[in-house]
Amino acid sequence: MSFAQLDCLSSPCDLADEACLCDSISSKQVMDCSLAACTFAEAISARRVVEVACGASTTRTRVGTFNYINVGLGMATGGIALARLVFKRFVSSARCFTPDDWVILATLPVGLASVLLLSLGLTANGLGRDIWTLSPEGMVAFGLFFYLAEIMYIALMAMVKLALSLFYLAIFPGAGVRRMLWATAAFQVVFGLAFVIKDAVQCTKPDFYWKRFDLDSDPRGTCINVHASGWVNAVLGVAIDIWLLAIPIFQLRKLQLERRKKVVAGIMFLTGALVTLISILRLNSLKTFANTTNPTWDQWLLVLWSTIEINTGIICTSLPAVRLMLLRLFPRMLGTITSSMSKSRTHHESASGETAAAAAGNNDDTGHEMMNPPGSSAGASDHTHVSTLTLLPPLNVTKVDSRSPLFQDVKSTDVKSSTGAEVRRVR
Repeated sequence: MSFAQLDCLSSPCDLADEACLCDSISSKQVMDCSLAACTFAEAISARRVVEVACGASTTRTRVGTFNYINVGLGMATGGIALARLVFKRFVSSARCFTPDDWVILATLPVGLASVLLLSLGLTANGLGRDIWTLSPEGMVAFGLFFYLAEIMYIALMAMVKLALSLFYLAIFPGAGVRRMLWATAAFQVVFGLAFVIKDAVQCTKPDFYWKRFDLDSDPRGTCINVHASGWVNAVLGVAIDIWLLAIPIFQLRKLQLERRKKVVAGIMFLTGALVTLISILRLNSLKTFANTTNPTWDQWLLVLWSTIEINTGIICTSLPAVRLMLLRLFPRMLGTITSSMSKSRTHHESASGETAAAAAGNNDDTGHEMMNPPGSSAGASDHTHVSTLTLLPPLNVTKVDSRSPLFQDVKSTDVKSSTGAEVRRVR
C-alpha cells in the first residue's frame, strides 16, 4: 500500500479500536482522498481495505433486477422494430423502406449486441455488485465491457435521433423546416461520430481504460476527464431531444385544423417527450460516472437509465407504424365507429334540410372526407367502405405533404352497414 493510501486511511483512533476506526474512516472520505492522491486502481484498493476490514456486506446485488429489465425491454423493442419493418416492407401500400426505416434497421444488430454485452459482459463481471467482491480479473473485465457499452450507447442514441429527424423530413415539406431538419440530421451524424471516436480514444492507449482497474499490472497512461465528457454528451443529448420535440409542435401551428385535432396530433408527437424526460432523469446518475471507487455498484443506475433511454427511443420512433398496424389488424372495429359517427352526421344534416348529395361532400366529425364510391349511386350498396389515415385528417392543411407517412392509407376494408341506409365512402 502506498504512502498516499495510508494518509487517506489515517485516523485519530487507537489501532486496536476497530469500531472507532470504522466510524472515523468513512467510505466517502476514503473515496475523495484516494481519487485525488492515488491512481484509480490504488483508490479502489484503499476502498476495498476499508470495506473488508469493517465487515461490509459481500452479498448485496442488483444483477437480477437489471437483467430482467435489460432482456425484457430488449425483446419488446426488437419485436416492435421488426414488426414495423416487416409491415413497411411487405404490408403497407408503399411496400418499401423510407430513410428512417433503414436507420432503425441498422440499430437492430447494434441493439442486440448491446443487450448481450450488458447481460453477459457487464453484469456477469460485477455490475450491480460491490467491487471489493470481485477478483482482479473480474475488475479488468468489467472495465473492458463498460468501455464497449459507452461506445454502443453513443452510437445507438445518435441513430435514434437521426431516424426521428428523417421521419420529420418525410412529413414537413416547408423549405424552412426542411433546412432545419437537414441541419439537425447532419449534426446528429457528426455528433455521433465525434463522440464515438472520442470514447474509443479517450485514453492515451485504448486498453488503459480497462487495465487501470488492475493494481498488479501497474499500466502507464492517462485519460481525458471522462466524468466531464460524460456530462457534455448528456447535456447536449437533452438539448437535441428538446429541439426535436419543439419542431413538430411549432409546425402544428401552421396546420389549418380545429383545436381538438391539433391537440390529438400534438399528443402523438409528444410521445417523444418521454425520451426527453428519461434523458433528464439520467443526468442524476452521472454524479458517480468515472468518479467513484465502487463503479460496479454506483454506476448500475447510470447503465439502467441508459438502457431504458435507448429502448424507449426506438419504440417511440416506431409508434406511427404501430398505429398503422393496429388499424390494419382492427379495421372492422374502427369502421364500425366511423360508420356510426357518419350516420349521426347524416341524420343531423337531413334534419336541417340538407340533401344527401350535399352531405356526401362534407367532412364528418372525425375529419375524414366522405364521398360516394366511384361508379355507384347512393343506396346502390349495402356496405360502407372505410379507409383510415395514420395521424392527421386531410383537411385544408398547409405545410404538410399529403404523400407523407402521416397520410398513408391503410388497406380499405368493407364493413357491413347495420342499418341499410345510404352508403358513402370514408377516405
